Amino acid sequence: MNERNLVWSDEFKKRLLKKVAAEELDMTEDEVEGKLGVLQTLMPDAADKMSNMNIEALSTLLDNLDELPERLMVLKRVFPEANASLLGIRSPWVLSRKLGVCELEAELQATADDLRELFPRLRVDKIVEENPECLDVEALKEAVDEARKMGVTDVERLMGQDPQALFSFQRGGRMISGGFD
Repeated sequence: MNERNLVWSDEFKKRLLKKVAAEELDMTEDEVEGKLGVLQTLMPDAADKMSNMNIEALSTLLDNLDELPERLMVLKRVFPEANASLLGIRSPWVLSRKLGVCELEAELQATADDLRELFPRLRVDKIVEENPECLDVEALKEAVDEARKMGVTDVERLMGQDPQALFSFQRGGRMISGGFD
């Protein structure tokens, strides 16, 4: 089969992801399929987004399936207005074992508090759901400072209208990454 003639449909991408995830996690494709069923039950948004996920993100979710319900509950407690499933799909590092559940909740709560202080008039939960990059508060604060230097007087209003607009004020090596280092 010639790569130029290959059709990259969502179904083909899902099959390829399953195959690679099985190799990555040292499982059979049937085992991965079973885990994907559980994942889609816990995170209904996973079904629509799976074909566009990178293998590292998918493997992280599948490898941490046993802790996923508790981590989703942490997201819901910290960001009650956000769709925890969607936020988890958009930032799977939050659902990984990188931090213990208690540490994760404490770090996310501190981040949420900082964001609510920075943007008190906005629905921070919805902004984070749509733009998980905002969880990198330090980079976000630097972008806010840059926006103010460039003459933006009401950064909060700008964020409310278009959260992505603030990202255009990022500089150099301090780009908003969307994850904890």
